[in-house]
Amino acid sequence: MINPLTQSWRVNLDSTTLPASLKRMMRTAYKYGVKLVPFGVNQTIRRRMPYWFHWANKPKLESQYYDMWGKCQRLNHNIKYVGEMLDHANKTGAFGCRNKPSCVCPSCDRDRQTGCKNPTACRKNAHAKLNNIEPEWDPRKFAAEAEEAPGDDDLDPLDDSYTKAWRPGQTLTHPGQLVRIFTSEEKKPRAGQREQAPQPARAPTTPDVELYTDGSCVNNGTADARCGSGVWYGEDDPRNQALRVDLPEQSNNVGELVAVLAA
Repeated sequence: MINPLTQSWRVNLDSTTLPASLKRMMRTAYKYGVKLVPFGVNQTIRRRMPYWFHWANKPKLESQYYDMWGKCQRLNHNIKYVGEMLDHANKTGAFGCRNKPSCVCPSCDRDRQTGCKNPTACRKNAHAKLNNIEPEWDPRKFAAEAEEAPGDDDLDPLDDSYTKAWRPGQTLTHPGQLVRIFTSEEKKPRAGQREQAPQPARAPTTPDVELYTDGSCVNNGTADARCGSGVWYGEDDPRNQALRVDLPEQSNNVGELVAVLAA
């Protein structure tokens, strides 16, 4: 269990051992639809996803978590993430490995020292474990896609006066960056799939209307500033407006903005 927002398990809010602060936090998260939304998924994200109770597991698992090899992978090999399971499975191609129970290559020897009884069978099962994941999240399907190299956003700040801000356009490097709030309960989309935004109803065709807006301010830029707004449709038009702005902030820009809103 690593993170309920990036895995498929749900926090038991009725647990008597769960601290009250965590209960409040998770109850609020569930109330406001906090969950993982797959967008911009890359090989780095796929590898860093928690393996056990993967968010994108298939409905029917090919290899069960609690078989003897699942226990070995968790307890002896300390596998927690998809990338670690993949690296373990790829040991089948290690240099000098004969892929037999009696193999004495360095890779098999190291695995036996951790307590693994049959490294070859354990690695074969690791491939089956990865088959539990939907193809869009299986890093083996995207082997040609390189992991993201650290960029300027991954560098440490020069001093305490510099605070890094996350840029929405940057490449995602951690599953936590996929978590969003105020999501719907609809079926979760696949990785990289964009949700289709509902099309607004087509408004009835109306003729274009030409009008003018403006704002003015006396003593602009000072504490005594007073501004007003105007909307003009035409000579003697009943829709014409002259507005006095009664807001805490008074400036020429405020007057112009109020005029646009009033129009």
